[in-house]
Amino acid sequence: MSSRRIGKWFLCLVFALAGCGSPRPASPPLSPAATQLITRTGTYYADQYRLDSAEAARVDACMAAHGYPARAPATPLSAVSRDEEWRPDLPERRQHGYGLNARGVDSTGSEPPGYDAALFGPPQARYAITLRSGREFSFPTEGCLAQARSALYGNPVEAATVTFFPQDLYATLYHQVQADPAYDRVMRAWSACLGSRGYRYASPAQAKQQLVAEHANREREISVAMADAECATQVRLPATVEQLLATYAVRQPADVRAELDRVAGVRDAALRQAG
Repeated sequence: MSSRRIGKWFLCLVFALAGCGSPRPASPPLSPAATQLITRTGTYYADQYRLDSAEAARVDACMAAHGYPARAPATPLSAVSRDEEWRPDLPERRQHGYGLNARGVDSTGSEPPGYDAALFGPPQARYAITLRSGREFSFPTEGCLAQARSALYGNPVEAATVTFFPQDLYATLYHQVQADPAYDRVMRAWSACLGSRGYRYASPAQAKQQLVAEHANREREISVAMADAECATQVRLPATVEQLLATYAVRQPADVRAELDRVAGVRDAALRQAG
């Protein structure tokens, strides 16, 4: 056997785990729409507002046809929050802090007879989906809400999948991101930055937990939330997490990537229906 052939055989043996001959194919990239959906970038928030608004308008029209006119016509939906733990929105933080002291709308008033049946359909008309994480979500398949979602997404099951599948996958990916050494390095820099401003927290989640525990007033909450946001920008936390989310999304099993691409396509089609 020639020395050249022996050398080639030896290299193949040494690098067997990396493969010899044809290289192992890389995972195919996600579609731009799927990447935007899982990283919540681009027009994600504006698109979500459009979908929510279109659904609400269709629900109102259906309920009016059943004799239940909208109680607050011409009142726009609140904009979808752009504030993420890892990608703070400075205007929101400046106005609301972390939102810990925000009060929800009082919805304890009784509805007129038949209202819930018109909106949600009969109690037995429900369907459930179980996601890869094991979490289960149920939703109505009849009534005005189901009709509105069917008009946008094709049917209530697709509507629920477009809503819950990305959320479930995002939670899985974010957990993986938080275990990544690159995330740990950035969070250490974030904590040091916050410490230089007089705040001692290891993470934004810890900051919120301690503010709740000490019953912090709104002024202090906003002060901490703004320092958090400014330090996050300074240490490039948003860019780091966005890149890691995209990286871990591509590493998911082929069936998960395919479903994410499909769901992103269904969401895009719903946006076209929304007008």
